[in-house]
Amino acid sequence: MSEKYPSLGKQAKNVAKSVFDIVQDFMHGEPVFAAPEIQAERRRICNGCEFNDKPEGKCVKCGCVLDWKIPAAAMECPEGKWGMDEIGFTQHVMKKLDKESENS
Repeated sequence: MSEKYPSLGKQAKNVAKSVFDIVQDFMHGEPVFAAPEIQAERRRICNGCEFNDKPEGKCVKCGCVLDWKIPAAAMECPEGKWGMDEIGFTQHVMKKLDKESENS
């Protein structure tokens, strides 16, 4: 394995957390995707980033697969180049809370 990525354990932890969060919401019928314009801006930033291992499609800093990370509203760049889609994420959380309060 290449030393340009975080340790395998760190990559596994990062990917597991990301996948768990996304899958959990998806399984509840509520995928949390960033707005299309946010995804496009993230992709533009990542495509020009020095940490984008383009042949692998992964970020060298966190080891995440960019095609999986970029669409998810709650994800952030480990270098602070882009943050979570707070509006999309907040709308998702508020929708979840509204549903939970209706069921109470």
